[in-house]
Formats: sequence, structure tokens, C-alpha cells
Amino acid sequence: MKKADIPPATQLFTTEWVVKYMVDNSLGRYWIERNPQSKLREKLEFFVTPESEMVYVDEAVEPQDMTLLDPCMGSGHVLVYAFDVLIEIYKERGYSEVDAAPLILEYNLFGLDIDDRAYQLAYFAVMMKARSFSRRILRTKITPNLCAIQESNGTNSFILNGVTTDSKMNVIGEYLLDCFRHAKEIGSIKIVESQDFADFRHYMDECEESSQFNMETVDWANRIKPLMQKLATQADYMTREFAVVATNPPYLNKMESHLKEFVVNEYKLYSGDLFSVFMYRNFGFCKSGGYSAFMSPFVWMFIKTYENLRNYIIGCKSIATLIQMEYSAFEEATVPICSFVLKNSKETQPGVYFKLSDFRGGMDVQRDKVLEAIENPQCGYRYAASADNYAKIPGSPVAYWVSMNMLHSFASGENLGHLTDVKSGLSTTNNDLFLKYWHEVSISNISFDTASIEETENKKETWYPIAKGGEYRKWYGNNDFVVNWKYNGRDIRNATKGAAGGRIVSPEFYFARLITWSGISSGEPSMRISQNAIFGSGAKALIPSKDLLQYLAFLNTCIALKYLQAISPTLNYEAGHIASLPFLKRKNEQIDNLVTANISISRADWDSFETSWDFKRHTLI
Repeated sequence: MKKADIPPATQLFTTEWVVKYMVDNSLGRYWIERNPQSKLREKLEFFVTPESEMVYVDEAVEPQDMTLLDPCMGSGHVLVYAFDVLIEIYKERGYSEVDAAPLILEYNLFGLDIDDRAYQLAYFAVMMKARSFSRRILRTKITPNLCAIQESNGTNSFILNGVTTDSKMNVIGEYLLDCFRHAKEIGSIKIVESQDFADFRHYMDECEESSQFNMETVDWANRIKPLMQKLATQADYMTREFAVVATNPPYLNKMESHLKEFVVNEYKLYSGDLFSVFMYRNFGFCKSGGYSAFMSPFVWMFIKTYENLRNYIIGCKSIATLIQMEYSAFEEATVPICSFVLKNSKETQPGVYFKLSDFRGGMDVQRDKVLEAIENPQCGYRYAASADNYAKIPGSPVAYWVSMNMLHSFASGENLGHLTDVKSGLSTTNNDLFLKYWHEVSISNISFDTASIEETENKKETWYPIAKGGEYRKWYGNNDFVVNWKYNGRDIRNATKGAAGGRIVSPEFYFARLITWSGISSGEPSMRISQNAIFGSGAKALIPSKDLLQYLAFLNTCIALKYLQAISPTLNYEAGHIASLPFLKRKNEQIDNLVTANISISRADWDSFETSWDFKRHTLI
């Protein structure tokens, strides 16, 4: 993603009810926790009452203390709704709407964005919201605390001889120039050292007033000073702590240039995507005991890329509430999303979760279901869960719906990966060249009876069966493809030598009797037996030395599916996911007999069609 493309590619409209949910349960909750007698909760449509008693905080706060930052403000949607909530907070303290509006602009709302156009929209929106409460607001000198982040590229030095004479202030000026190189790419994830930026702004005014009139001083006053004023203001905002940070951060995992270098250097453990960097960074903007509210892709809850982030949140922070939305509910982009509120402290109180994955129909349906669950905690898709339980599951997924029995199984059962080998297989780098349907090549050139990889070394046949995933099918089948494995895959080895994509993985298990499945599924995984075949990277494999039928029986049950849905609800079933499943050893001969019968039935069905290389005749004949 090029620098100029980052804003338009990452600006997604935040659905109105999601904004309300985020602000109600962060800004609203922060106030209610510190004001037990507050009636504010009755005015917040999406406020989620904790499952147990509300824990109140013995801390006196005034409305002016209710600061909120949106570090990726876009057109100001979060800020505009937060204005409404803040008006209610001020009114509880006896302020009129006319008096409250300028105070909110001056003390409460802050916003940052890398896009100048977004800043203009947000500025306009916030001022119009203030104008709706105070007709005089446009005649005052009060302006919103909003910034379009500026960068210092092209300006080499703040210091001008005879003008900038204070060495201490000059150090601040040079620091700001260095700090905000490439800031239009890096934005508000930049960590800024706290300095006396207010004094620095006054210092620049004094420098201009005392300077001699010449070409250099005019250039400094017209070009350098305005830039430095903006840099000082945005640095001031980026060093503060706020009661609430609420945002819909950019979703971007393909970064280039300075942004990529910065993210890897400064946020390596959380660098899977720009949104996960913001999730971590926003705790630095947030006061202890404050709240960070987000809308983001929900992959951070489950997949390994974000395991460090999950461990940090589970170990050091708290999930107050979370909505997991239906996979394709968000119309603005093809990305499965969630919305959630995190507390910047460790709490024992369970979080409240809404699982909306079964409700199709777009964001309007999702909104209605959330409101229904707020009114009716027994609705069946509202859960209360302690984040400490997530650490009991391999990979620490945010599997809030998991029962205590399942947690016990994870604790007491042995991971499949400890009992047997679970592997990914061959990646050719060029399937068009090295893979064929078996009926595309001469049957005499296919070896169907290989027992081990050693036997392929001197065989004349070029093509060998390969399991590479395929459609949903249990027990046996999907034997469609052959791979060029002549002389132990000599052509593949030569073609991929030095290429990052080509991998001959786990060859010692090729042609073994094993269990395979498709790594990518549309829902329930399907496990099959395979032998005398290579397995590809698209078809993972479990290679037991014994008890194969027992493992196959377990993996094809609805019980295994429930565990997989906790570990990987994203429908990708990697080798690591299967290796993480808890298995309780219970040798049972009846299970072996049933699995053997299932394999036989499935094989007979597969071979009854002429697409099978073992086809003899149609079953109707």
C-alpha cells in the first residue's frame, strides 16, 4: 500500500449503532462507575449492564475530566456521538446545553487523522454538533481539539541564527522535526516523548516578534513556524492520557516503506495488521482504569498471528464487553468484524459477550439482536466469561462460549500433537505444471502401489497419487490428483531450488497410512483415510503410529467440531489446530469396527463413479 493510498484504502464508515455501542460502554461506563447515582445508563441505548454487580470506583470526576480521543477519527462519527453523551453528563452536573457545548470542545473531545480531508469533515461535523446546542458557538474563538497529522519531511532544521536563541526550546524544535518524519504514513501510532509543548508554542511567538525583517526571517515565520505549531499541537495530544480512546482503526496488513519498517521495529509482537498495532498503542493513550473501544476484524480473537496481543490483553487488561458479528454482516468491506471495549486494568469481573454469527441479514439485523440481548440476558447468544479461562485453551483464543466441561477437557486431555505427528505436506509452487487430474495422464504412467518414498527412487512412472484437500467428504475419497514425483520429485526440487514458495515438507511420511483433511473449509471439517499417496500443503495430515481408527473416529465427531470452533472459528483448520485438540484415550474395539465399516461404505460409494481410478462398474448395472 503506497503512502498516498493509505487513507482512502483504510477509511471505512463505522455503522451508527456500533458507534453508540462503543461510546456507551466506554465513555458512559467510565462516568457511571464513578457516579453510582447517575441516571445516564437509562439514556444509553446500547449500554451493557455487567453480569454481576457494577463495580464502582471511588474517584471523584468532573465532566471536564471525561476526555475522549479518537486517534483515527475519519469524518468524526465517534466524536459527534460522544458529544451527545457528554451533553447528558454535563446536564447531570447542572450545566445548560448552551454552557456545556463550548466546554466539550475545549476540554473533552480530541481527534487525530493522517488525512487532511477527513480532518476537515470531522472539524465541520463537530462544530455543527456544537452549533446544534449553542447558537453562539461560531462567534467564539473556541475550536475543536482536532489535528490532521503533519509530517516534517522537507524541513531540515528549526534553528535560525539570530531568531531561535533558547537552546532548551531549540532541542524541542529539533526533536519534533525528527519525531514526525514520514508522519503521514505512521500517524498516531508514533510514540512521542512528553515535552513542554505549550511553552514551545509561546517561544515561537516571541521569536517572531523579536526577529529582524529579512528574507530568512520571513521564510521562517511563513513556513517553519506554522509547521512547528502544528507539530507541537499534535505532539501535545499524542503525549496525553485520556479517560477513553474509541476508534475504528485502519485494517492493513500489506505495508510498505517507512510504515512497515516502523511497525516491525516498534511493534514487532503486534505487527500482524495495523489494527492490532492500534489495539496495543491505544492503551498508551488511555488512563489506568480507562477504556479503549474498537471496531475491528475479529481474527485477532483466534488466529496465531495475534496470539501475543491476546496474551497481553488476557494477562494485563480486561474485556468489558464484545460483539462478534456474523461473518459477512459488515456491508462496507468483505471482512468479518467485531466491536469491543477493553479496560486498561486487570479486573476479575467477567466480560459480557454477544455471539451473532448465526444471524444473517446485515448490520440492521445485528443491531436488533444486540438490543434484544441487552433486554433479555437469557436470549441464548449472550455469554458471561472470565478471560482467565482463555489461557487454558491452546493459543488462548477468545472462546467465550466454551463450557466448563470443554475447559476441563482441554486441561485434562492430552493434545493430539503430543500423541502423534500432525503435519503440512508438499507445496510444488506450480500446481499447473506438477499436478494433474489422474485421468489427464496415461494410466500406465501412474504408480498406485507405492508403499514408501524409497520405492519411488528408480521407478519409471512419473505420476503418483496426492491428497490435496477437496470438497467435504468423510472417511474416504477425494482421490482426484496425481503429482510429478519421478525420481523422488527431482523436477519439483530443481524448479523450486532457491525459491521461497517451494517446500517438500515431511517427505518421511509420504505414502504412509494417515488421516488427511482440507485446510480450508466452508464449515465442518471432514477427515479421511489416505495411504500410498503424498499429501499436499492444502491437505494436512495426522500420522499416527497406532490407534489411527480411534483418532479418525474422534475427529469426525461433533465433539471435535466444537473444540475446533473454539480454536479456529475462521474456518481454517491448520495442522496446529488439529494438534491442539484434547484427546482422552479410551480404546474401544466397537469404535474400530464402526470406523472400518464407515471407511468401507465411503470407499464403495467413491468407487461407484467413473471419476475413481478404482471404478469397475456402475452400481445400477
